[in-house]
Amino acid sequence: MPNAQDRQGLGMSGADSDCAEAYDRSCEDFLCYRGDPIGRMKKALAARPNFVMGYLFIALLNLTGMEPKSFRRAARKLDQAEAYPMNGRERLLLAAGRAYAAGRFHQALQRIETLLLEWPRDILALQLGQLLDFYRGDSRSLRDRVARRLQAWSPEDPAYHGVLGLHAFGLEESGLYAQAEAAGQAAIGFNPENAWAAHAVAHVYEMQARPDAGIAWLRGTQEGWTRDNFFQVHNWWHLALCHLERDEEAKALALYDGPIRAAWNNVVLELTDASSLLWRLHLRGNGAGDRWQAAGEAWLPFVESDIHAFNTLHAVMAFLALGWEKELDALVARMEACAAGDADNAAMERLVGLPLARGFTAFQRGDYETTIAALIDLRGPAQHFGGSHAQRDIIDLTLLEAAARAPNRRLLEALVAERAALRAGSGWVRRYREAGIA
Repeated sequence: MPNAQDRQGLGMSGADSDCAEAYDRSCEDFLCYRGDPIGRMKKALAARPNFVMGYLFIALLNLTGMEPKSFRRAARKLDQAEAYPMNGRERLLLAAGRAYAAGRFHQALQRIETLLLEWPRDILALQLGQLLDFYRGDSRSLRDRVARRLQAWSPEDPAYHGVLGLHAFGLEESGLYAQAEAAGQAAIGFNPENAWAAHAVAHVYEMQARPDAGIAWLRGTQEGWTRDNFFQVHNWWHLALCHLERDEEAKALALYDGPIRAAWNNVVLELTDASSLLWRLHLRGNGAGDRWQAAGEAWLPFVESDIHAFNTLHAVMAFLALGWEKELDALVARMEACAAGDADNAAMERLVGLPLARGFTAFQRGDYETTIAALIDLRGPAQHFGGSHAQRDIIDLTLLEAAARAPNRRLLEALVAERAALRAGSGWVRRYREAGIA
């Protein structure tokens, strides 16, 4: 039985040289979020059905989609992989995939960490670990899981840009902005098509309220992260946030109507960006026209089960904005059922997801004091239902606007001062101060 190696020197059961080449190219595409890495793996499996890493690669990428249908596809591929002989590294990846598919995110990460201690150059496991750390909102692990492997890589490695890009995002989520900016820019220097690295630097500028730098960076790297790239919606979202920071609502809406919708594939990760941007406009008094309708309709197929509380909250935003009470009630009932379970997401829903849903619902219904009571103590714990600091900022922004509308001037002044201390150039701060209410 052939057992070719990937370009990191790791053996792959059932693989020949063609499989190894396909796998390396697919891993490279996944690092950059471009092309059709799953399609390439399917072709490799058609030629060699006992290529274990082909099944595992497809399964693990499907799991990162955090959607019911993608979880079902992943489970089928994991079953197929298990039918063939595999090495110890592959068995750990299989076990991680099984745990992930069962909603045991922490357990999956334990298996990934065990693997990486033995095989620190497994780029797929490293990337999967970062995505799971992101979904769990674990900024310490986002930073350190990659940092523990840096010594195993060198600039001569073809995937080095990917490791740097992962490291940059972990640094940014840990508040190490100068280091994150440098690492992300270095990654782009090695490979201009690394959309994850471009996004890590965009996060730096968002967190520092440097919209001019963010616009220049994203426009300057745009050719790389838009070329056949399935991550581009998120980077367009970052560009729209830069324009909102400059109070350029029309430009943010133009991005939504233009490249965001043009690249929209109705996947849940893109729908969270849609809800997040439209809700920000909603907070500013911009109803966004009929744009919520398409977003709400796109959310409906994804709320059949509750996999990730962070995503579910964004469906709640859409249903609230549309006044879809029946759909909202059904979704909240599913959230409550999930919260009664024992998967990792149950704790996310109990501690963060459901209380936030109640707070956002109170906001939409004009009960701003209830909104304040629900949200003000959740901003710290909210880290534990995943997403990035920039994405979870929607909670702070909703709290700010609730304080303005209550009105609760003392709280609003305190919240504005808090934000100004961290983001001196914040357009949201300027908005409230220029209105004379903070």
